[in-house]
Formats: sequence, C-alpha cells, structure tokens
Amino acid sequence: MHPKLAIDATKLFVALVGLVALLLAAIGISSRAGDLPPWPSFSGSGTTRGPVTRDSDLAANPQIENPHQTTWDGYEIIGDGSQIRVFFTTGTHRCYGINTAVTQTPTQVKITVFQGRLPDAPMACTRELVVTSTVVDLDQPLGARMVTQ
Repeated sequence: MHPKLAIDATKLFVALVGLVALLLAAIGISSRAGDLPPWPSFSGSGTTRGPVTRDSDLAANPQIENPHQTTWDGYEIIGDGSQIRVFFTTGTHRCYGINTAVTQTPTQVKITVFQGRLPDAPMACTRELVVTSTVVDLDQPLGARMVTQ
C-alpha cells in the first residue's frame, strides 16, 4: 500500500469517528432528562400526589385494535387516593390509543395498560413516541395498598 494512501485512510477514519462522536453528543444534549416532562419516581410507596388533570392524560378507549400490554414507567396518586395516574410512552395520539385494566385486592392494586391502533386511524402513521399518562379510578382510596403492573 502506498504510504500516502495509508495516511489518508487513517485521517478519514479519525474524521468519521469524530463525526459520529459529534452526532452522539448532539443527540445526548437534545434528549437530556431535563428536557422531558417531570415524571414521578416509581416507588410503590403511594406518597407522590399529582394534579387532577394533566395535558398528557389520555382517555382509555376499549375500541383499540390489536391491543398489546405495555409497561408503564411511574404513577402518582390523585386527590384522596381514589384515582391513580400512570405514565408511559405510546405512539402518536392520531393513530394509537390505550385501554386499561385494574385488579384490586385488600393489599394490592394491579394496573395494566394496553396500547393499540385507533379504529379510525389513517393508513399511514408516523413512528413517534409520545410521553403520556392516563387516570384510573379505584373502588376505594389506595391507602396502604401496593401499586403493581
């Protein structure tokens, strides 16, 4: 191999590595945790209290198509504890909806969130993740019961 070619290939490799590092840094800066809406920590302790409504709240829709269970990221108690808001990501609200199932025992409240396509969704949907939440009603205030999924 010609020595000048070897140097040029090395310079090209270093330049590409630098470009990738720059792109990764830019992505990291734009998606810092501080840029995201505040989510309560999931502690299961039931100490986080939230407002009655949030802009991110999405109503449950039992008509969603091809529902599949999704993991939620956190929760907060609303008011006297008879409602709980769970936080998760889903697709764009123009195309995707959610439904919930709540199972309650004297010691536990199990909240399951399902995602699916809306019946009237357009044929073409973009692949976006939307930070969202939904509110579920309990038969009685949460009290000391543990919240699970």
